[in-house]
Amino acid sequence: MRFVIRLALGFTGPRQKVLGTIFSGIVVQPGDQVSRFQVGDEVFGSTGFKLRTNAEYVCLEENGVISPKPTNASFEEAAALPFGGQTAIYFLEKANIKEKKQPSVLIYGATGAVGCASIQIAKYYQAEVTAVCSTRGEALAKKLGARKGTLSANCKGGGFGKKVVI
Repeated sequence: MRFVIRLALGFTGPRQKVLGTIFSGIVVQPGDQVSRFQVGDEVFGSTGFKLRTNAEYVCLEENGVISPKPTNASFEEAAALPFGGQTAIYFLEKANIKEKKQPSVLIYGATGAVGCASIQIAKYYQAEVTAVCSTRGEALAKKLGARKGTLSANCKGGGFGKKVVI
């Protein structure tokens, strides 16, 4: 695994000296042929393995992974959005959720960034979702659409209790 990572990112150090894959910010200067974005637009997105988002400015293709920032989200909150959603989409597509007639999905860690996105995307594909989360996240998992049953664990005080909510 270590070899594969070094092959992808660089053997003696990072190939790209400026790291980072997720960004949010304000459009400073769109190119002459850009029609989706204007100066002052608040945006967020990801550069994937192209990196370079830990810089003051990032140059992207108009049709890349870039979207208008939700108006009710801060720049910090918007920058956190792509990770969970992109990871969830990757693994749900790897499981061929689009091809299944009545998908059934178990989501472990259902109230984290990836888990929350996974529940919502699975629901989009009419999946029956079972969520595994802490008792503290149980209400959120149900609110997001986990309906088959939510397995939750109470880990307070070093004890581990299970309950199933249907």
